[in-house]
Amino acid sequence: MTIRLEDRVDPTLSRMSSPQEILDKIQEAKDHQAARTSGEDLELFQRRWKILDTANGGTAISNKEECVTNSSITSVFRVLQFNAMAEGLSAQPGTGIQSPILKEKAKNKSKKSAKKGRNQEHENDPAVDFSLRRWRILEVLLGLNVAQSFKTNAPTESFSGVFDIIALQEIDRFHSFFQPMMNIMGYDGIFVPNPNSPGASRGWFSDGCALFWKRNKFELRRQASSTYSTGGNVYLIATFMHLESGRSIVCAVTHLKSRRGMDNDRIRMQQTKELMGNVVSVSNTDANISNCNVDEIPIVIMGDFNSDVRNLNSCIHAIVSYDSFHRLDSVYDINLPNSFFTTCNSKEKQILDYIFCNSETVSGVKCLETLEIPLEAYTNDSFKIPGLRHPSDHLALGAAFCIK
Repeated sequence: MTIRLEDRVDPTLSRMSSPQEILDKIQEAKDHQAARTSGEDLELFQRRWKILDTANGGTAISNKEECVTNSSITSVFRVLQFNAMAEGLSAQPGTGIQSPILKEKAKNKSKKSAKKGRNQEHENDPAVDFSLRRWRILEVLLGLNVAQSFKTNAPTESFSGVFDIIALQEIDRFHSFFQPMMNIMGYDGIFVPNPNSPGASRGWFSDGCALFWKRNKFELRRQASSTYSTGGNVYLIATFMHLESGRSIVCAVTHLKSRRGMDNDRIRMQQTKELMGNVVSVSNTDANISNCNVDEIPIVIMGDFNSDVRNLNSCIHAIVSYDSFHRLDSVYDINLPNSFFTTCNSKEKQILDYIFCNSETVSGVKCLETLEIPLEAYTNDSFKIPGLRHPSDHLALGAAFCIK
């Protein structure tokens, strides 16, 4: 069990202080990728918002009208779920990228000896090179590839990102990169490292789960994080106050046990039940502190569950059938398996990532929209992730909620 964390901000970024500088660095990363490719398309896959409709298996459009018209205090908040593919898990043997330990060892060697190696990042695939890919990940987190909808801003000097709460997995550069960059963009964040991170055992930093939120939209009240009693993975639960409405919101992020097999299915099921028990406990505690009913506390759970709902033994069934009082539903229609997936390779497409919410049972909160899967995923036979047009092996998911 090893936890390795960075102890400082990347020194090359220490002088950055404005959103425009970040937007410029994103463009600079794309320019570097372009210089190392032969005319390939570098623009991230465009993502569009889909208004939900019960006729198509989602939430009724009338819910939006109900939430918006029946209260003088109504606003919209947007969430993003994204497994960003950790640097330590994407730099496999043969890529030529050094782990932090190997880099430190290289510094202690003579310059002549160091030059003999093939461990220079510029020799690698520009889609995987983390010095560039991290900026493309940031591009996703800020929603720069998301078509404008109501209450989103154009990317200008005052641009602060499309999403109000962001849940992340496989983050192994939280302290040195993502936290300081997101801070400049107006977000606060918390992080829990995985004590069994496979990357750490190979000399990389420990990856884990993170939550970011816009500090002008939400205030962190309480947080709880832990390692599951089985399997060694982690979860993070935060209680926020939505500043405009004064409502409490419980938000959780997790990354469950990976790999297939009955044994791992059982571990994921145990982890899911443990997560649900803790989320319900946090919700009950907040209801007591806030002197309100439990059905007034919105719950949003996001994560990479490493479990396809189409599997009869999937842990997802334990969430959507937890109990009638704490009923959580996927904001995406996961009952139509051919219309939705979150990761794919040359052999198959899988649903591993989810956003759950109790918006159908809690008062005053409704899911209005979800981010559609990129059109190219269905029309392009050569669709592949990660790549120059998407910086991870998982697609980002998003949802918009109205709250009053």
